[in-house]
Amino acid sequence: MEKKLIVRYEFSQVIRITVTLVLLFINNCRIQTILLFLIPSLVLCRDENSYDKNERELAILQLAIGCIMYISMLYIIFPKVYNAESIFWFIVGVFGLKQLYIPKYIRE
Repeated sequence: MEKKLIVRYEFSQVIRITVTLVLLFINNCRIQTILLFLIPSLVLCRDENSYDKNERELAILQLAIGCIMYISMLYIIFPKVYNAESIFWFIVGVFGLKQLYIPKYIRE
C-alpha cells in the first residue's frame, strides 16, 4: 500500500493571511511585497494537503515556499533599534512565525 504524505499547518489559512497582512502593513511594506506573500499563501498553502508518492515535488515546493516566507518575514520584522524590548519581541516573532509558516508532515 502506498503511503500518502499529509502536509498540515498549525493555524488555518485565514489566520496565516491575517497575521501576514497585519505584519506587512505595520512595517509599511509596498504592495508588491504584500502580493508576493499573498499569492503563494492563497494558491499553494491550504490548511491541509495530501500528496501521493509521485507528487512529492509539490510537498517539497510547499516547504520551500514556507521557509522562504518565514525567512523573509524575519528580515522584515528585524528590529531597527537594538534594545531589550525589541530583541525580546523579535525572539517571540521567530518562534511564532515558525509555527505560522512551516508546515508539519505526517505519513499515512
